[in-house]
Amino acid sequence: MSTPKELITRMLTSVFEQQGWNSSLIDVVPSPDTRFGDYATPVALKLGKILGKSPQEVATLIIGGIK
Repeated sequence: MSTPKELITRMLTSVFEQQGWNSSLIDVVPSPDTRFGDYATPVALKLGKILGKSPQEVATLIIGGIK
């Protein structure tokens, strides 16, 4: 059985592979504020800088790839 962190990492890796993005940027960590969930990831911030897009735009692309 997979942990939630492993499931999140696998979903992100799948999206990154589909988009041709570097999956080494994926980092899933315990959320610093549990009001916002159990896990967090700064991938939208990191990838936004590389792609020249806002983190919100990158997050929308990631969400679209998961659906």
